[in-house]
Order: sequence, then structure tokens, then C-alpha cells
Amino acid sequence: LIYSAAETEHPLVRDYGVGLRKEDLRRLVLSQKRALDALAAVHAFLDAREQTGRELFTLRNEHPTHAFASRYSSESPELQRILEEELDAASNRMDRHWQKVTEQ
Repeated sequence: LIYSAAETEHPLVRDYGVGLRKEDLRRLVLSQKRALDALAAVHAFLDAREQTGRELFTLRNEHPTHAFASRYSSESPELQRILEEELDAASNRMDRHWQKVTEQ
């Protein structure tokens, strides 16, 4: 559900895979039918979203996560607005500081 919400809110997520690998599920020891059914659903979910080498939010390979963050921030009007505000504020601070330096 969370991943589906992320895909809806941020379509860029669809270009990347999930950080959990299907193979990691082999280590689970489950005995109840409900748990096995849930495992099968998780396996199907991971299978449908598998993008080897492009998994988000995993320590195995952080490059896709960095690429995602870079793309997301460059495509987000809100983040671009915040960046411009911060750059303007920094420039104003430098100008005020330089003015004080030249007045001395």
C-alpha cells in the first residue's frame, strides 16, 4: 500500500525497483497459512517491480537512490523554489557582509 501511494504521489518512483530482493524472502521460516499467503503476495509484488541495479533505498547500491534524489529535486517545482529562495538569501547575506567589510 505504501509503495502504491508513493507511485501515485511521485510517479518517478515507477522508474526504480524496490530495495528488498525476492531471494531475501527465502530466509523466512513460516508455518501459518496466512503468513505463507502474505509471503506469496510480497513475492509477487517484488517480482512485478524488479529492476535489478535500480533499487531504491538499499545499502547494497546507493547510486540509484542518489540518482532518484537528483532527478526528483531537479523536477520538483517546490524544491526548485526553495533552492532559489535559499540562494537569494545566501547572496543577500554575502552582500551585507561584504558591505560591512568595505565600510571598515
